[in-house]
Amino acid sequence: MNEREQRNQRTKEQKAQEREEKLAIQEKYGYAMLDGHREQIGNFRIEPPGLFLGRGKHPKAGKLKVSLSLSPLVHSQHHDNTAD
Repeated sequence: MNEREQRNQRTKEQKAQEREEKLAIQEKYGYAMLDGHREQIGNFRIEPPGLFLGRGKHPKAGKLKVSLSLSPLVHSQHHDNTAD
């Protein structure tokens, strides 16, 4: 059985649990405070390093994506917190 068939064979409870986990992650990491307003972040998920595919005739197609360190990922921090 391949991955697609396994995903389709999940029960309603399993699907609901996965949905709740995704919503919890969205609630924790999907918003930032900007000028005192809560703004939704467009894309907070990061792709793992690997082969870049792109779309169409992308100039970087076939190149390797590098792994990111934590330093460029820390953007929205409260003024009381410090980043390492």
